Amino acid sequence: MPQIKKFDGLLVNPEKIDQVVTPSYDAMTPAERRTFAEQNPDNYVNVMRTLEEFDGNGPTLEEILDHNQSHLNKLLGRGAFIKTEIPAYFLYQLRLGSHEQTGVIATIPVEDYTSGRLKKHEDTQLKKENMLTQYQQTVGVTSSPICVGYPDQEEIDDAVARAKLASPCLEFSAWDDVEQSIWRIDDAEISAQLEQGFSQIVYTYLTDGHHRCAAGARIAQSAKDQPLNTTNSNSRRLFVALFPESQLRIFSYFRCVRDLGGLSVDELLNGIRSTGIDVQEMNAGRDNGLLPSQARHITMIVDDSVYQLQIPDSMVPSDDPVRSLDVSILQEHVLSGVLQIHDARSDSRLSYVPGSDGISGLMKRCAQGWQLGFACVDTTMQEVMDVADAGCVMPPKSTWFDPKLRSGIFLQYC
Repeated sequence: MPQIKKFDGLLVNPEKIDQVVTPSYDAMTPAERRTFAEQNPDNYVNVMRTLEEFDGNGPTLEEILDHNQSHLNKLLGRGAFIKTEIPAYFLYQLRLGSHEQTGVIATIPVEDYTSGRLKKHEDTQLKKENMLTQYQQTVGVTSSPICVGYPDQEEIDDAVARAKLASPCLEFSAWDDVEQSIWRIDDAEISAQLEQGFSQIVYTYLTDGHHRCAAGARIAQSAKDQPLNTTNSNSRRLFVALFPESQLRIFSYFRCVRDLGGLSVDELLNGIRSTGIDVQEMNAGRDNGLLPSQARHITMIVDDSVYQLQIPDSMVPSDDPVRSLDVSILQEHVLSGVLQIHDARSDSRLSYVPGSDGISGLMKRCAQGWQLGFACVDTTMQEVMDVADAGCVMPPKSTWFDPKLRSGIFLQYC
């Protein structure tokens, strides 16, 4: 059960929202982030610079972290953030078109993660864990809430609805037109109701922020033996946004392959058919109608032609929540079995496109020189929870949660 605690940090100055709040960080490539940072010196993305943005002759990690800390001090000196005098829970709502999701901004004990009460569905990379740990130790803040899903709970829903009857303390449109609203909860009764509601939940589910959790666990461990009066209590807690699972929207990640590994198109098609997967050519003029509409159907683009791959029931293991996923079957039988791409995490022949870009995004990538594209049906939140409950992890790039939470709204000292 998550023992939530009120947020005790800083909130963006309403007069500086347009300059400070970042675009969706993960939706930008490292090169795009570098360009954006240079063109928007007052944006919080300048506190989040990484080695990925620079070539081999760029600054060292230590120099980048010093830059990040220096830029944070400049933002604070310019009044970009305002201290919340009294700790409070906040609501964070994102709205895009007809989709709306509202989360509770709070902190939870890092022990929820290390004990498995906050369940994960992805593996982490040691190199990225190291970088984020060093980042938090040097810069000393985080502005990116970890996104956590929880099973729908009526008491929490009621508390959130009551809190939203008041006017938001912040309202703005993000760079990609996602409407953002923030409410501060000062009503003690509503706060108590939230705490009571979350105390009844046994497990929560990590959606975005696996590496930040891992880094947070490291920092908490290093602070464990220090006296409480010499270490910030936030070092033992995770800064989170908690959303009901029914409101979270997941897209798939599309797969792009640089080449056919020496195969002709006919050899590729025959190789896929030899696995037992049915292959049928589709009408390429239907645009978004080309996306798979149900599980066990995969769209494949090659040489300006579009094919539907249909997975037979006999290929789907009923007792394995990971290997039964479409992305797992695609990886095992097609990417690895036919195209000899065995490492889905690091093989340079394989790349990924967020499913939120639609089939046009996949076609655009194929037009840029990638010879082959695959689109699977969107992963469901139930599948995410099933995998996490089984203590397993999904293949790399199985989920793209959208819309993304933004940095530069809240500022939490580590």
